[in-house]
Amino acid sequence: MSVIKNKKWITEVIVVIFVFSSVILFFLDVKIPKKGSIDDSRSKLEILNESAQLYFSDKVVISDSEKIQKIDLLSGEIEPVTAVEQEDFSSFSGLPELGINGNEYFEKSNSLLSLKEDKVLVEISVYSIGLENLEFVDPDSIIRIEEFVCDVAKAKCENSDLLSRQYQGLENSIQKDPSFVWSGWDSQKNLLFGNLQSNENEAASLIYVCDVEKKICAADEKRDFVNYAPSGLFSPRFDKVVIVSGSEVDGAISIKRDLVLYETADLSKPVRYYDISSAFGNDKDASHDSVQSVAWSKDEKHLAIGTSRRIFVLDLERNSLSLAYLAPNDDENDYYWDYSSLFLSSDAKFIAFVDSVDWIEDELSDLDAEETMNTLKKIELENKKVIQLYSGLGLSLE
Repeated sequence: MSVIKNKKWITEVIVVIFVFSSVILFFLDVKIPKKGSIDDSRSKLEILNESAQLYFSDKVVISDSEKIQKIDLLSGEIEPVTAVEQEDFSSFSGLPELGINGNEYFEKSNSLLSLKEDKVLVEISVYSIGLENLEFVDPDSIIRIEEFVCDVAKAKCENSDLLSRQYQGLENSIQKDPSFVWSGWDSQKNLLFGNLQSNENEAASLIYVCDVEKKICAADEKRDFVNYAPSGLFSPRFDKVVIVSGSEVDGAISIKRDLVLYETADLSKPVRYYDISSAFGNDKDASHDSVQSVAWSKDEKHLAIGTSRRIFVLDLERNSLSLAYLAPNDDENDYYWDYSSLFLSSDAKFIAFVDSVDWIEDELSDLDAEETMNTLKKIELENKKVIQLYSGLGLSLE
């Protein structure tokens, strides 16, 4: 009898444990998605936005004649910048000491931060110094360029050749062209993104996506008419890119311009053409105007487009172009904005840029140099309200 009771007790315990375990597993299955799966309750856009957050912020780095700092465009608060944000790598080990060393002069000439901001490529230009005047450095006397790859967290650098090595599909003449720049680096995917800034003289590709391990570059189609790459052409995740293509319609004044959209994974053919000719009009100055810079929204559905005189917003899904800002002018001078750099907020609700405010003569200078007092402005696109955030002598948006 005691054996039967014991068996019955054991059976009841097993049943209780089974029920309790089932309840726990049920809640675990609901609350925690399985490894490698995607929670269906989250939209694809939410997931994309989460991944883009790493590469996108509504804070920008600005510099003036006195300092470099960061400003939150939402709150207007000023923040200090990191050494990497101001491209100061003096504390990194493995880099040569800048300045004069014997008959050579070392100067940081370029740096390229990876998408995850965990690594940075640094180029050091080495110049020869005149024997008669050891303080004179001829800017055209570059002996060599030394390249380094640096771990940001460890502040440690070692020799590299990623930017200077030979790549199949990237002609040496293009790579050495003064108009060629490396615009981005995805260190995880081992991809470099480069572009020619203009192509007005000969047929050539503008965009290059290079696999640094295979040493092969893909490029867009070559063109024999005017086309160029504005600053900011690559999207935040570097999976999309735009260039501007133009052709004469009825003489030099009326020029048709297209914004050409590519996916960087396939540069063999454009994804879409956007006719942006209306951004320039048909007046006598239209032929001299051009797209200088673009800026992407975080979801990559909107583009801010800056010409020499105006700022527009292009809805890439609806193919609609709207005017956001026209640079003011007076009878004496045209106060053109600093069209070399433009910023579009993550939600595409405002644009930030630097505008000229006034001309100031430096009375202390023997050269009577003129410097600009510039202002960082923000345009709220819903109501076209212009807000001044910060002013400084020689202010620029980095």
